[in-house]
Amino acid sequence: MLKTPKPKIELTNIESGDSINKIPSNAEAKFDVRTVPGFLSEEIKETLEKISSELEADISFQFAEEPCPPSDSQNSGIVKFVKNVARIEESKFAKAANDSCFFTEEGVKAAVLGPGQENTIHKTDEYIEKSILKNGVGVYQKIAENW
Repeated sequence: MLKTPKPKIELTNIESGDSINKIPSNAEAKFDVRTVPGFLSEEIKETLEKISSELEADISFQFAEEPCPPSDSQNSGIVKFVKNVARIEESKFAKAANDSCFFTEEGVKAAVLGPGQENTIHKTDEYIEKSILKNGVGVYQKIAENW
């Protein structure tokens, strides 16, 4: 099972100018910020505004919506079922950007589960070992057949 994530910020895009031989008047940088419980966008915004002020830079910010809350409680039927099928002793809940929000907003019970390796998640060369993937497929099949 993956450890509780830490907040991460990654520069994912930089754009400026429209020609090689001109100095651009402005630049735009896009960052992917992965928040975790207890670390909110407002705190990030305040930190960035402080840095901007210290650098005397003209920086503007635009944030996407806050991540959705956990889909269901630790004691819900679907969470217990998924933990049993996947042989997970301890589950963790974290606010995260994923599609479970669209289900829970419509009253559909949801649990987020996926095979993976912490050291490769959201990296340029993200990958998964075949054995872990095969095990994950088996877990998904059992969930689909028995829920």
